[in-house]
Amino acid sequence: MNRPDLVVLIVRRDLEASFAAFLKTNAPGMVTSFPCNGTAGKNLMEKLGLENTEKTLFAAAVDHAKTAKLLRRCEMELGIDMPGIGIALTVPLEAVGGAGSLEALCASRSIEREGDVKPMAETVFPYSLIIAVMQSGTQEIVMDAAREAGAGGGTVVHAKGTGGKTDRSFFGFAVADQKEMLLIVTNREKRNAIMNAIMEKCGIDSPCRTVLFSVPVEQVAGLRSVMLNPDDGETETEKNGN
Repeated sequence: MNRPDLVVLIVRRDLEASFAAFLKTNAPGMVTSFPCNGTAGKNLMEKLGLENTEKTLFAAAVDHAKTAKLLRRCEMELGIDMPGIGIALTVPLEAVGGAGSLEALCASRSIEREGDVKPMAETVFPYSLIIAVMQSGTQEIVMDAAREAGAGGGTVVHAKGTGGKTDRSFFGFAVADQKEMLLIVTNREKRNAIMNAIMEKCGIDSPCRTVLFSVPVEQVAGLRSVMLNPDDGETETEKNGN
């Protein structure tokens, strides 16, 4: 069975139109975008000669059989693997709510369907996407804690309610007003240390009031600091030849 993946692109805001056009052609299903910001501090930005860290996050569901090709095209056509452009990653979906949801997400009938909700096969994935939801204005404190545990950087998503009372959700997690999300991609070996450091210094009982969880990531492009060598990224199933 071919399963759908969630493809996430985080790119510079000035490149938003190019990546939106790319996804329209290569990911014909549902595509969602969010304004967000990188976590580089002002002093670092000045040293690098950069003006801002404004970014756009795109999320699109794609047939698993097509995700590797999509990431390669993203590198070849848009240069996402070049420094300063952005990153791309794939997140395996654990289950899909029926044929209608699947077709709306992927705009495809080529994926086999069995029953209303189909769990996907359990696999050990080489990367993780850490998602921290915190009080607005405390993201630098949370990111500092993550860096001390080995995180290279992150992306802040401003996902506030649009009308003061309306919540917006991300990965099915409701986000109310005065909240922000920090997204950190890391290899699996560093995940627990980073999450433990955040919860120790910025947990739910701290002024940051951070809620923290992670989702598995199968493939990464454009983030060389966390990318593994091919042999290092093998799952236990692949190592056993299954």
